[in-house]
Amino acid sequence: MRKELEDLKQAAERLNATTELVNKTLSFVQGRLEASQVGIEFWLPYSLDGWQLGYDKRQLVVRAVRAKELPLAQELVRALVRAKALPLSQELIITVPLLSAERGVRAKALPLLQELVMELARAAAEMSNEMEVELEKI
Repeated sequence: MRKELEDLKQAAERLNATTELVNKTLSFVQGRLEASQVGIEFWLPYSLDGWQLGYDKRQLVVRAVRAKELPLAQELVRALVRAKALPLSQELIITVPLLSAERGVRAKALPLLQELVMELARAAAEMSNEMEVELEKI
């Protein structure tokens, strides 16, 4: 069992070091997005095992696509319905800063960062074009 514990220790050290690199990469991308001052919200149109990657005008975020399936969300929804603060039919959407999301979600977001940045740039250009057209009408 000592060998297994040593193997676990080494694997955990490697995982933690790699996670630190992931966090630094995410922080770098988020810093560049903040510096761009794009100021629009954008979500990729598909999910990462129940989480959707996006940008909320300030930071990289993920939101639970299937919030009803998350135990904490189920408890919260039941409590809000009992308190009559939430209609029974309303869905709860949980949004979490990507840097605070669980390690597995952060890792799965990495290959989608480039696409998110490209689509965010496309959405900003499209919004600018639409505003310019409307301004010309005035």
